[in-house]
Amino acid sequence: MAICISRPTRHSPSIRETDALSEQQILLLAQGKTDDEIATLLGLGKWTIVGHLQSAKYKLGSSNRTSAVATAITHGIISLKRAV
Repeated sequence: MAICISRPTRHSPSIRETDALSEQQILLLAQGKTDDEIATLLGLGKWTIVGHLQSAKYKLGSSNRTSAVATAITHGIISLKRAV
């Protein structure tokens, strides 16, 4: 019986490949912001935000926005701290 072990390729998604902009966008998602609100806050176009978030979801291995936020929190990419 053979066991196959897959090594990550150069183009494999990786949670640690997220960049600062993606992390900022995911944090804003976690705060309940819409694509339009994120675009306004970051001074970018809505479709730029949509594309960046799609890429971030792929890198996190998530199929939707909620899962991306949960994965980012679980892996310490973002932190939700309550302001006192």
